Amino acid sequence: MYIDSMKLAYFSFQRCRHYFTDTASWLRVLEHVLRESLSQGVRTVEVDDAVVAPLSPDAMANIRGDARPSPVMTPAVRRSLSFCLTSARELHRLYRLGCRTAVCALGLELHNLPSQIRERELGDWEGTVLSCLSMAAPFWDQLETDMRESLAAGAGLTMAEAEMRVNTEGFASALFRDEARNDD
Repeated sequence: MYIDSMKLAYFSFQRCRHYFTDTASWLRVLEHVLRESLSQGVRTVEVDDAVVAPLSPDAMANIRGDARPSPVMTPAVRRSLSFCLTSARELHRLYRLGCRTAVCALGLELHNLPSQIRERELGDWEGTVLSCLSMAAPFWDQLETDMRESLAAGAGLTMAEAEMRVNTEGFASALFRDEARNDD
């Protein structure tokens, strides 16, 4: 079966945004598909039916891809898919830990990335990731080092610069700031 990794990423990040009970299954499938996508250098990959078995049959209609080969990845698309993979792993870890507010906040911000990647609208990728960094700021101490590094690099910042921004009053998105203080 052919799966469009960016369609899958969109729906997986949407599930994070709403913290559905099947979110972990979606993220496991997404991690697998993104690894394959990066390995093969294409956005649409063929996967065994067992890989997507945890997803509902209705969901499959939304994430199927064409059997035609997708365009070869540019370095910018490869970097963005790698960022999505790191994000999926981190969201999966946070979901397993029960960090609901962090998962919802990051899912809200990340669900917009797949359409940019699919449409190759990566002109302001650094600005897009900087917005993700702002949303992640209230949860910075909960994030693994590889996610922090991915956010910093994607925003065109050093780790020191990213940490300075995260700790700057007013940088963190106010959307989930209060909930983040209570999120264990």
